[in-house]
Amino acid sequence: MVGIVMLFVLTSLRTSQNFLQAIYAYFTLPVGLFSYYTSIVDVNNFESFGAATFYPLFYVLASVISFFGAKTSFLDNLIYYVGLPQETWTSTLFPTGSYNAFCSLFYFFYLDFRIIGIVLFSLLYGFISGYVYKKQRTRTNDTWFIFYLLILRTIVGSFMIFQLGNTKFFVSLFIFGIAILLGKKEIKEES
Repeated sequence: MVGIVMLFVLTSLRTSQNFLQAIYAYFTLPVGLFSYYTSIVDVNNFESFGAATFYPLFYVLASVISFFGAKTSFLDNLIYYVGLPQETWTSTLFPTGSYNAFCSLFYFFYLDFRIIGIVLFSLLYGFISGYVYKKQRTRTNDTWFIFYLLILRTIVGSFMIFQLGNTKFFVSLFIFGIAILLGKKEIKEES
């Protein structure tokens, strides 16, 4: 009950709309904004061939390349189109407010291979999520539980944007993986 009341209060404070309009907007925005952003991608005929789904790796690659003074138009375009939903505010869907992000994880998959990318990467994402869930249920250790929580966070966050395409989230996941490996190494040395 406290959570529902807090949701109502926070939603009311963040917008000039009434509560039901705000909830309706948040649940319908991903479809409209996905269509809006993909139309921009289609007009400019950009396809990332798998780089958008693994964006953090390519962002680091672009940073290293630019450090040495080189530039590639593909990586520059990739950074632009992946950042487009975060940086472009539009009021075309709901005239009562401007919105950004909320393009869902499908935008990243669409950047890669259009409709085929959405189907294939969604199946892969679902398979990985199911695998982690089953492992967490059968092996009740902290590692699988934490992986389960991370997958759960990416699923809930995918309503707005693909979480694994977020560089900060990816770096924290990488650091977490190193911590797990170091922890397992310590346990083996103690035994």
